[in-house]
Amino acid sequence: MKRATLSASVFLLLTVLAARSPAGEQAKTPCYKATAGPFAVVSVENLALRDEKRQKDLPVSAYFPKAEATTPLPADGKFPVIVFSHGAGGSGDMGLPLVNHWASHGYVVLCPTHADSIKLRPQQGQDVSGGAAGVIRRAISREEDWVNRPRDISFLLDSLDTLEAKLPALKGKLDRERIGVGGHSFGAFTAQVVGGATLKLAGKDEPQSLTDKRVKAILQLSGQGRDQMGLHERSWDSLRLPMLCVTGSLDRGAQGQPPEWRREPFALAPPGDKYFLFIQGAHHGSFTGRFAEGGGRLGLFRGAAGGDPKAIFEWVKAATTAFWDAYLMGETAAKQFLQSDALGAASRMQAKLERR
Repeated sequence: MKRATLSASVFLLLTVLAARSPAGEQAKTPCYKATAGPFAVVSVENLALRDEKRQKDLPVSAYFPKAEATTPLPADGKFPVIVFSHGAGGSGDMGLPLVNHWASHGYVVLCPTHADSIKLRPQQGQDVSGGAAGVIRRAISREEDWVNRPRDISFLLDSLDTLEAKLPALKGKLDRERIGVGGHSFGAFTAQVVGGATLKLAGKDEPQSLTDKRVKAILQLSGQGRDQMGLHERSWDSLRLPMLCVTGSLDRGAQGQPPEWRREPFALAPPGDKYFLFIQGAHHGSFTGRFAEGGGRLGLFRGAAGGDPKAIFEWVKAATTAFWDAYLMGETAAKQFLQSDALGAASRMQAKLERR
């Protein structure tokens, strides 16, 4: 089975070289849809969906295109749906710059707040000691969280009719045949499990699947490789969906894994419509736009300032929007962009997109 081939020393060398590049070297070449799209964005936050089976409420925030006379709607009036899953300890508003960007280009983006959220845990009487770092340590060791997050996604997809009833502005606008799931960090884990990655769980002889067949494509921002949270060497054998994995030269794993570890889902999944974006100078907090727009705090990323956050976010917006456009909207130009070296040229090879 094909394995990741870049060594840690090569990654370190590239990181050093990237750090020496002046900020002015960032490309001026325009990227694919890196600027806001034609739609104004409507946001509705923290709608509660009741899961009677699991006896819990799932808070969901929705970000979607505003219908205006000056901006024509799709012919059938429906928009593709993206479910975006936050990182450990986060909440549904953690990726706002990125999800708003997608919504401006014609997507309905639904952002659940999972039970590991540091905002929800006190309400549930759960431990929040150690802050975000403590929550992350517990999350990567609790099988309950590994399983409940993908189930949250499937429950949300089961509840689209209920969501439309609670939010009439979405009535008739959710295209249930064009659904993608993305996520950052623990949310990337969630996306790959929903997309077909299997887990080794205690007391189970065989790897377990929580695949949801309604999902047509998955996006991983800072996803995980083997030997963490039940993932194993053959986890991706059946992951045949289109997939984009994104990481950077400063994006180490929660247990100190080097950045190339995050390449494993791309390298070990069956080939075909698989993409891997590696960005020089990008760290774990670089990808959702919070640092680019001044809303991020170093916190866990202190000492990893990295490259130009605005340039990095531009490349992420370009690659991710092209990915959704290619596989949820069927846009030929988007797939051509993904299959080309345009992003590398636009970034002066600071952002490299592989495919297999």
